[in-house]
Amino acid sequence: MALEFSTVGAKVYVGIETSAGIQPETFYEIPNVSEAPEIALDTEALDCSDITDTITRYILGRQDPGGTIDFTLNLTDAVIGAWNNLVKAVETARGKGQEAWFIYYYNGCAYGFFFTGIPTMLGTSGISQNEVATTSASVITTAINGWLTLPEGLTSSGTLKADTTFGDDDDDN
Repeated sequence: MALEFSTVGAKVYVGIETSAGIQPETFYEIPNVSEAPEIALDTEALDCSDITDTITRYILGRQDPGGTIDFTLNLTDAVIGAWNNLVKAVETARGKGQEAWFIYYYNGCAYGFFFTGIPTMLGTSGISQNEVATTSASVITTAINGWLTLPEGLTSSGTLKADTTFGDDDDDN
């Protein structure tokens, strides 16, 4: 009997390579994620028919994750500071050929969904009455690594060896 996973307790983590091309050892939870979008790997079907074909033939083309992944974050000072620190740290790392790795984690799952990407500066939501202020945090995908075994230290209970949020709370933008 299969035990399905729930989104209750799900988390999104980020880690930055310390050596180019090597998966980070330390991952930090992105705080206050209220929505992490589906990453659908749509595969293009390439028409390879010729004039003798009476039925169209296809071959596999590229898979497309959509280019940009937009997280919805509940807006707090800690979120703004952490995301700003992440953007700066990734910019510095990319100058050394290093990537930021992101993980979608479901509580109790032995695997995580991994991808690399470039986070961009935060915008802000509109303002209307009686709502939680949110923001869209965008990450441009650079590679999809797929479902991989979780790194040591990220256990089935979702705890980490190190801090659970990226960066510090400084908001020195």
